[in-house]
Amino acid sequence: MVGINSYSDEELVELFRSGSDEAFDEIFRRYWEMMLNQAYQRLQSTADAEEVVQDVFLNLYRRRKSLPSRLSLGAYIKAALKYKVVDSYRSRQLYCRYLEEAIHEQSAGPVDPGELMEVKEIRERVLLLAGRLPPQCREVFVLSRVDELSNKEIAARLSISVKTVKSHLNKALKFMRKEMG
Repeated sequence: MVGINSYSDEELVELFRSGSDEAFDEIFRRYWEMMLNQAYQRLQSTADAEEVVQDVFLNLYRRRKSLPSRLSLGAYIKAALKYKVVDSYRSRQLYCRYLEEAIHEQSAGPVDPGELMEVKEIRERVLLLAGRLPPQCREVFVLSRVDELSNKEIAARLSISVKTVKSHLNKALKFMRKEMG
C-alpha cells in the first residue's frame, strides 16, 4: 500500500478538499520548515515567524472546501506567506508609530507630578505589554485604542471579520488585565 507521503501535491489537495486530515498533516510536514525559514529570514523573530506560518496553515485549513481543484500548492503557500509577512511588517510599523506618539505626547493642563509619573509608567507598561501580543492582535489593539477606530472600520482595514476583531480585542484586554493586575 502506498503511503500518503508519496502523493503529489495535487493529489494531496484533492484529498484535503474532501476532508482528509491526513492529507493536511502531510501538507504541513512538507511545507512547515521551508515556510518557517522564509518567514524568519524576513522577520528575524522566531515567535513572529511561527505565528505567521501558523496563520497561513490555519487559513488554508479554514478554506479547504473552497480551494480550487487545480491549485498549485507551493505557489499558493508562498503567496499566502508573503502576504502574512507584509501584514506582520505593517503591524510592527503601526506599533512603532504608536510608541513614538506615546513618548512625545504632552499633557494639556497642569498635572500633579506624581500623577503624571504614574500615567507615564502605566502608558509605558501598556506599550511593553502590547509589544508582547501577536502581531495581528497588537495591530487590532492599537487601531482600537489609539486610532480609536470602530470594530467595523478595523475589520475593513485589515480584511478580517468583525468577529475576529472582537476576538483579538478580548484577547488583548484579557492579557492586559492579567499582566497589569
